[in-house]
Amino acid sequence: MTTAPASGFQTRRIVESAAACSGAVVAGLSLMVPLDPRMMGNTSALEVSLTVLNAPRSAAAGAMLAVVAAVYAMIFGARVAWCASFVAASVLLICAIAISGPVSSGSLAIVNFIECVTAGILVGALAAATLRRPGVGTAYTVGILCGIVIGDQLQMPEAGAAMSRWRWLYAAAPPLWLSVLAVVLLGVGLYWHRDQAPIVSESTVISNVPLVPILAGALMLTVVTTTSEWTARYDFGAAGLVCEILVLAGAALVAALLLPGQDGTLILLATATASAGSAVVAVPHPRWSWSLTLAALALGFLAGRLRPAPLVAAGLTTALAVYAVLTCGIAHTYLLLPVIGCTATAFVLGYAFGAAVPHTVSGMVLGIVILVAPCMIVALRGHENGTVGYSPNWYRDPNGTEGLLPPIVAVAVTLGCTLGILLLRQLRPVTAGHIRRLPGRALGGKFA
Repeated sequence: MTTAPASGFQTRRIVESAAACSGAVVAGLSLMVPLDPRMMGNTSALEVSLTVLNAPRSAAAGAMLAVVAAVYAMIFGARVAWCASFVAASVLLICAIAISGPVSSGSLAIVNFIECVTAGILVGALAAATLRRPGVGTAYTVGILCGIVIGDQLQMPEAGAAMSRWRWLYAAAPPLWLSVLAVVLLGVGLYWHRDQAPIVSESTVISNVPLVPILAGALMLTVVTTTSEWTARYDFGAAGLVCEILVLAGAALVAALLLPGQDGTLILLATATASAGSAVVAVPHPRWSWSLTLAALALGFLAGRLRPAPLVAAGLTTALAVYAVLTCGIAHTYLLLPVIGCTATAFVLGYAFGAAVPHTVSGMVLGIVILVAPCMIVALRGHENGTVGYSPNWYRDPNGTEGLLPPIVAVAVTLGCTLGILLLRQLRPVTAGHIRRLPGRALGGKFA
């Protein structure tokens, strides 16, 4: 008698998990890739430069809106969260269609800004809709991390390269077919939650907004964006770099202390992982390595959930930065080294987010958006171009040579964040019964 309802419930969970994963991948790619490869052949150099110069601030704006969207969606409830996710994904789909043809002068940077802002809303709203639900929350987390890893490790398109018959599977960022799939699945999720009433009435929204995660996000994103832009534009020397490292690690610790308990551990781990992952030489890599990278990320997340150890995660990020130091001069020569770098980065990222899952949705979103905002390591790699980017076109350059400075700075940042984690554990020791998971308590609490 209960077989049909149980089967329908499982089907609904599978569909919602697919919606969470596809929507998260679309959001991650939209935030990480400021310039669609399809536009590089029919856009002026001035337009490309303008887009690249505005990319860090656009990404930071989208990241900040992700935190705000997560907080408000948690207050209003699942229906508003699914509705905001569906609308944001639809706008991203319209933008993807709009830039598939010729783009007029001055519009590409505007479209990129709209994409970043909309993708940020999608990140936060979809997190509020899915993270507290077993299975669906895992699909969202793995999906957003996959989108970020893929977007970070994209290499510059080769000029005059032959069009592969399979290019439609991965062309553009995000690919058009994935955006369509996300919109359809999110529409189904919205239909299923259409009758759910909001948690808090509109008249009490202002008094119920938890400002702590918003303040922590504003602090971190301001520091990350400012240090990266200053690193790209000015040469402060060794003393200046040391000060920037201290400011970045100090800001991560302060933001971590703003969150309840040890939820801020993820902020420190995300800061360290973003620096170490950006220092690794990930190109050139063969197309088949993507499957290995994504499998390593999922395996790392599973390992982190089964054996959570934030200090181990911090040690892995430091080891990843040391690997970047040892291979920065030869990674472009040996194809195996970038493949190892991509795989190791994905595993460490997955383990870090699995080992330090915060109690709140906004805490998880804070960790995610730190990965999105370009850090000072990316600025060091683009310092010769005067931009925050791996190359003048933002993508990692397979033919570029790497110096020792970016990975050495990454090692320093990871060590600073590790000390921050130790200090956080001293100030807020783990109590008996403390569990690292998103609890299923009522929405709209003091910390959303």
